[in-house]
Amino acid sequence: SFPNPANNEINIKLNYFKQDKIRIRVLDASLRMLYETSVFADEDFETFKLNIDQLQNGIYNVIVSQDEFVSNLRVVKM
Repeated sequence: SFPNPANNEINIKLNYFKQDKIRIRVLDASLRMLYETSVFADEDFETFKLNIDQLQNGIYNVIVSQDEFVSNLRVVKM
C-alpha cells in the first residue's frame, strides 16, 4: 500500500490477485474490525483507493484476501 505513512487515503495494489472478488478489511491495534468491503478485481482494476480520513492517528492492519490468499499490510495513519 502507498503512501505509508498516510493522511487521508491509501492505495492498495490489486494486480496480483486473480479476476474475482477481493475482501478488504481494516483492523486497529486491538484487532477490532473498523471497515470491511468487497471489490471485484478485473484486468482494468489494479488499485483500490481506501479513504482513511475518519481513522484516528495510529497503526492499522489492512487485510486483503481472496480465497486462501491473505495479505496483511501495516499502515500508519498520521
